[in-house]
Amino acid sequence: MKRELAAGALLLLLMAGAWWNIRAVDTLTGDILAGLDTSQAAEEQGDHLTAQAALAKALNRWLEADSYTHIFIRHAEIDSTADAFYELQAQLLAGEGDSSAAYDKLRYHLDSIQRMEHPSLGSIL
Repeated sequence: MKRELAAGALLLLLMAGAWWNIRAVDTLTGDILAGLDTSQAAEEQGDHLTAQAALAKALNRWLEADSYTHIFIRHAEIDSTADAFYELQAQLLAGEGDSSAAYDKLRYHLDSIQRMEHPSLGSIL
């Protein structure tokens, strides 16, 4: 009976950890995506300084979360997301015109991270 209780407690602990991880990644990506929305809206209105500041804030949020990301997210995803951030930042600083593709690329990477952390029927079976 003690083994069953210990197994049940361990299962509950694992489920709580999974729930915490999903919540953490949703919060992180949600914060960053909100910053990207602000940045892109400012860029489309020609307010380059606000666009750069909003992107810098989103990038800072990403970098501050490294104690979480470097443990729970695959390193290839971390690298590709960081690359997308810096490519977009370089494009905004250079003022190279339409940067919607760079915003889309970064959103894609963040959405991929979020989707990978959510359990699905395929990932459970």
